[in-house]
Amino acid sequence: IGAVGVFALKAGGLGKCCLASMGKFVIQFTLPCMIFVNITRGLNASRMPGWWLIPLIPFGLATLGVFVGFLLSRWDKKIEDKGEFIALTGFQNAGFLPLFIIAAMFPPAEAEQLFVYTFLYILGADPYMWTLGFKLLNKNLKLKDTFSKVINPPLVSIVVSVVIALTGLAVYIPETITKSAGMLGNCTIPLAMILLGATIMENIEAGVRIRPMTIAKMSFAKLLLLPALTILILHYVKVPPLLGFMIILQSAMPPAVTLVVMARVYSDKYGFIGQSLFYINIISLFTIPVVLTFYNFILG
Repeated sequence: IGAVGVFALKAGGLGKCCLASMGKFVIQFTLPCMIFVNITRGLNASRMPGWWLIPLIPFGLATLGVFVGFLLSRWDKKIEDKGEFIALTGFQNAGFLPLFIIAAMFPPAEAEQLFVYTFLYILGADPYMWTLGFKLLNKNLKLKDTFSKVINPPLVSIVVSVVIALTGLAVYIPETITKSAGMLGNCTIPLAMILLGATIMENIEAGVRIRPMTIAKMSFAKLLLLPALTILILHYVKVPPLLGFMIILQSAMPPAVTLVVMARVYSDKYGFIGQSLFYINIISLFTIPVVLTFYNFILG
């Protein structure tokens, strides 16, 4: 499906000016609907007593990634864009790409549970990225300026959906609303894959060049070292199998595409971040299966 975005952009069927609008449509409408349906239908506090701990996981995982990026950037003096390097190492694609992989790998019942885990994870990941991530891209930025960005439609949908699920109000929602939201939500993954393919092609055509060794170091830290450390931690901290899979999957993800949006406004390193995302996403196609296979062999 991602290839459709590539060819549509090249053939002129999808203009570059439309990519931002498509992204806003997914973020503001289809993704919140997907979140609403999955959480109100899948979150059961009696079957998931420790659900409130899941939003705390990204603080630990992202902090570990930021720490790894910080150590590498301090050790290697050739890394010039240190704030951007640390942000790319610390904050992963927590939403769309994990959802693609989960939908492809698991039957509906397990996929729905993993979707709930992922959305609860995002509940903690988004505020952390929109605050610390902003600070890494612009050291002069005041934290109060990021508040409006933290309150976004997916985050609001997560909070509202969790409240509805925990209070039992889901049974009072008309079926027409639930079905309509479900139909819109089902558009999220195809649209996001088309957008991802088009965005990658846009970055290729931009022609920005960065040092191959910088990409290699960033990829090693983000795609191999961080998952290895996470597997080591899970070896001693036992969690349910599906939750463990979600944590490892998150640790193996390439950097967040949202960082490009931040860089457009708060950093002059948009090209560096865009090209880094392109190359690391390509490399992750090979490293993610390796990480998941290794995790299954060690802890599965």
